[in-house]
Amino acid sequence: MDQLIEYPTEREMKLQRYIQSLHEDLQVAHESKVSLQEALVETNKQVEGDDSNDIMRSVLEEMRQEHEKLIEEKQIITEDNEKLKLKAAEYHKEEVLEEKTQIEEKQQIITEDYEKLKLKLHCVDLTGRPGLIRHLKFAIAPVSTPSLPYQFSLVEGGEFKADSWYGSIQRKEFCL
Repeated sequence: MDQLIEYPTEREMKLQRYIQSLHEDLQVAHESKVSLQEALVETNKQVEGDDSNDIMRSVLEEMRQEHEKLIEEKQIITEDNEKLKLKAAEYHKEEVLEEKTQIEEKQQIITEDYEKLKLKLHCVDLTGRPGLIRHLKFAIAPVSTPSLPYQFSLVEGGEFKADSWYGSIQRKEFCL
């Protein structure tokens, strides 16, 4: 058994130590890599969770703001609707009052016209005097004259009967 034992040279030992150091560095680097990957995965989970939470918070905030805007718009619309109702009621009230005023004015005009056109009838009792009937005539007087005496105008035509209280006349036009 004569084996020859060879001792490494200093250079070989240096290379062997260097290789050993590189293996240790490689082992440390591998462990660091695994640790970093785990940390990265955990960070991604947290970031994803944070992102989803942030996104949810952001979406909820946008929804809250939109809800507030809708409430404000509803309030504005409600106020505008109430104002329109009041304006419509006021307009309708004004319209009714205006119509009432117009009706009252027309009624006054009609009343005045009626007073102007109202005939004043004056009767004469000729009972027992049939001979005087031939002297009867129709007369008109404008009633716009507020005071007496009336200014009568005789109208041609017409007839009176001795046995009646009434006379009759045919006119094409009747005006005062």
